[in-house]
Amino acid sequence: MAVSQGGLLTGERLQQAAYRELYEEIGLARSDVELIGQTLSWLRYRLPPKYVRRNRFPMCIGQKQRWFLLRLKREEAQFDFGRTSEPEFDQYRWVNYWEPVREVIYFKRAVYVKALTELATFAFPDGPPPYPEWWAETANGALNPARSETAPIG
Repeated sequence: MAVSQGGLLTGERLQQAAYRELYEEIGLARSDVELIGQTLSWLRYRLPPKYVRRNRFPMCIGQKQRWFLLRLKREEAQFDFGRTSEPEFDQYRWVNYWEPVREVIYFKRAVYVKALTELATFAFPDGPPPYPEWWAETANGALNPARSETAPIG
């Protein structure tokens, strides 16, 4: 699962942006993948104050995202991480479906839980894979943050 953070260009539709980002960030073309599903609504997170770059314009205080589930059409994909001047990725590895929840930075975890839970219905029509042992502590903590700094963007 590649998780790109790009935005929409003026006049661009969501699916067009997903395919553009896929190509720009990891070098895969639309013909390399099959669209399986997408989240129904925008998922949002707010950056904790220490991560807000106040000297940037426009200043980013968080993100709203739509997630797409794509299936590779061939087993041996040729990833190319050097297509942009500032690559977001430099390597990949295949992991358990739920693993990104544990590995992402804490303030994005609630979005990952929501997205992966919603997309699991498309990825696994017979039911999602079992949750790992760490799931209860990590995922529940993400959905019920103790600090207001992780509250979603309104």
